[in-house]
Amino acid sequence: MRQGQITGLTSGDVDVMVWRDTNRVAMISTYHGNGQQTTRGSTKSILILDYNIMMGGVDKKDQLLAMNPVERKRTKVWYKKLFKGLLNVSILNAYIIYKHSSPDSHRNFSPVC
Repeated sequence: MRQGQITGLTSGDVDVMVWRDTNRVAMISTYHGNGQQTTRGSTKSILILDYNIMMGGVDKKDQLLAMNPVERKRTKVWYKKLFKGLLNVSILNAYIIYKHSSPDSHRNFSPVC
């Protein structure tokens, strides 16, 4: 595939497409279809454009969670990992709601740190 080329297949409601940027990017969608849009001289799938817009919130969450992780010790027990991960996200969500009324930092807010 050349850079900027899009290839895809559709089966029923499921669309599978591969887009070549610097590497190949494969995506599956049941919502977007095979639509394409040209921006800044390059053709991208609407699926890729929507993904890039929505990914900003996930990157921000990962950045905030990396600063004050609850899961400091490694464990092989899956349910402990799951519990600590959910606890970490719950503390972050509570802090986001709390910071609208108080200027405290995330480190000062968190009861675990």
